Parts: sequence; C-alpha cells; structure tokens
Amino acid sequence: IVANKFKGVYASVIETEFTARMCRAVNNANVLTMGSMVVAPYVAIQAVDAGRVRLAMIGGGLAVVALDGSEARGEDYPDAGDVYSLATGLDGDLWLATAVGGVLRRSSSGWRAYRSATRGPGGSFDDRTSTISVDRKGTVWLGTLRSGLGRYDPETDRFEAFPGPGPGGAY
Repeated sequence: IVANKFKGVYASVIETEFTARMCRAVNNANVLTMGSMVVAPYVAIQAVDAGRVRLAMIGGGLAVVALDGSEARGEDYPDAGDVYSLATGLDGDLWLATAVGGVLRRSSSGWRAYRSATRGPGGSFDDRTSTISVDRKGTVWLGTLRSGLGRYDPETDRFEAFPGPGPGGAY
C-alpha cells in the first residue's frame, strides 16, 4: 500500500467491520482502505463512537448502525451521487467525498457543497472526488479522480489543488 510510505501512516486493507476493528487493535492502523470490487453494499465506513458506525451506501444514502444491531437510522444529505469516502473534522463537521457532486460538509449550520466552481486560488479540484481525510492537525485532504490532491483552507473556505506529476495531476 503506497500510503504506508508516509511517516506516521499505518494503512490496512479491510473487507469487513471485523477486519477494520482487528487492524486497528492489532496493527495500530490509522488509515483503512477498501477495494471497490470487494466491499458492498456500502462504499465507506466510519466509526461514530464505541458501538456505532456510519455507512455510505452504493446508490446514495447515509446510515448510522449499531454494531450490536439495536439501531439503524438513515441520515439526510444533499443529493450528490454516491458517497465514496467520509471523515469527521476535529470540530465535529462531517465531510463527504462524492462521485460527481464534489465535497459536502455538514456543520452545525447545515450542509455546504464544494464544487469546482468554488475552487481556491491554487487551482481547481475535480467534482469527481474519491477520498477525503482529516489529519491529526485537523487539515482536510481531498483525493480526486483527475485533479490530484486538494487541501481545505479554512480561512478562504475553499480547497487548494496540489496536482501530482502524472497526466491530469495523477499520482
């Protein structure tokens, strides 16, 4: 896994909630990766607290599910296609990377969409996002399908692009 080349990153490939828990407990994994042909019917999973996870499902939709099966409730969000990745900021905001709708952010004031029209001065980012993550310092990072890596700038409320060396900004 390329992610493990970076200092402080311990990435593991998971297929189930059990393997996610075991990778965290045994290997101290702090990044979980999932193969798109292996994991279904959801495409992203995130721990909410000790006993619940949030799932982003194929065909759209978010749900919070208790690991013991006692709770399952849907969460509303703006229609932006499938959610490929989700993350929670240090401030508690929920960030969603979507198939065709850019990035969605839920804060205490509601939902906000970040699309290519709201690009930062450092360049644009692609509305076809694939992953989103929040590092230990609270920086929000975005991976796109065509435009490379993006970083959220809270002062301008925009994403700045960091294109890779490959064609179209790929890494």
